[in-house]
Amino acid sequence: MTSSAYQPSFVGIGVQKCATSWLHEVLHTHPEIYMSDPKEIEFFSAFYDRGYEWYGRHFSDSAGAKARGETSPSYFYHPAVPQRIRAYREDMKIIVIFRDPVARAFSNHLHEVRAGHFTASEAFEDGLANNPCYLEQSRYATHYRRWVEVFPEAQLLPLIFEEIIAEPETAVRQVYEFLGVDPAAEYDRSRKSSNESVAYRNAGLQGVLQAGGHALRRAGLGSKLEAVKEIGPVKRLMELNKRDLRAEVPKPSEALKAQLAEELAGEMRELAGIMGRTSLPWPSYPA
Repeated sequence: MTSSAYQPSFVGIGVQKCATSWLHEVLHTHPEIYMSDPKEIEFFSAFYDRGYEWYGRHFSDSAGAKARGETSPSYFYHPAVPQRIRAYREDMKIIVIFRDPVARAFSNHLHEVRAGHFTASEAFEDGLANNPCYLEQSRYATHYRRWVEVFPEAQLLPLIFEEIIAEPETAVRQVYEFLGVDPAAEYDRSRKSSNESVAYRNAGLQGVLQAGGHALRRAGLGSKLEAVKEIGPVKRLMELNKRDLRAEVPKPSEALKAQLAEELAGEMRELAGIMGRTSLPWPSYPA
C-alpha cells in the first residue's frame, strides 16, 4: 500500500494501438477525474524498482478528485503486473480495450515505422519478423486470463475499439459509470482517436502544435482548437507536415491476414468466452 495521500483508483492497461490515448484525454476533461501527466507512467512494468512513493508523486496534485488514474499499455501483457497492482491496491479498477488483433498488429507496425525503428524495408512481413511483440500483444486471451484470475469481474471493464469508434458517447458513459463519477458530465467530442497512419516530416514542429493543442483541450477549448485548425494557413501548414504511412507502407495481403487470423483464432474464441460474448465484431474473428 502506498504512503501517498492520493492513490490512483483505476488504471488503463492497454492494449497498445487501441484508442488508449483518446480515452486518457477524454477522462482528463471530466471534472471529477484526475489523469496522470505523463499518460504512461509504466510503474508496474518498467519502473517498479522506484517504489510506491515515486509512483504516488504522480498524483500529488489530485486533491478533490473522485477518481484518479493513469494509462500504460505495457501493463496488459507484462506477466507480473496483475499481481503487482493487486498488492498495491486490491480494489483497483481496470480498463482494457481490445481491437481486431490482425488490424492491431498492422497498426503496431505503422507505429514502429513512424517511430523510425526500421532501418530497411517497411513491409508488414518484415515487421512481423523483426518485432515479436506484434503478435505477442495480440494474444489477448493469454494475457487477459491473468487479469481475470487476479481481479473480480466487477473491477474489470473490457471495451472493444470498433464499438468505441461506432458509438463513442456510449463508451464514455459506460466508463464514467464504471469509475463512479457523474455519467452525465460533458466531454470533449472534438478529441478523436489518434491516427497511427500519420507521420510527420518535422517532428519538432508537430511537438509544438500538439503541446498547444493539449493545453487548449485541457482548458476546455477543444471546439475552438478545431476551428483554429481550419484556418487556411494553419490547415496548410499541418497538411504539409504530414506523411500518410498507409500510402507508403504496403498493406498486408489477404493471404497474410488470413494466416494471422488462423493463428490467433483460438485466442479470439477464448477471449469472447471470457467476456461472455458469442462473437466479437472483427473481420478476423473465426466464423
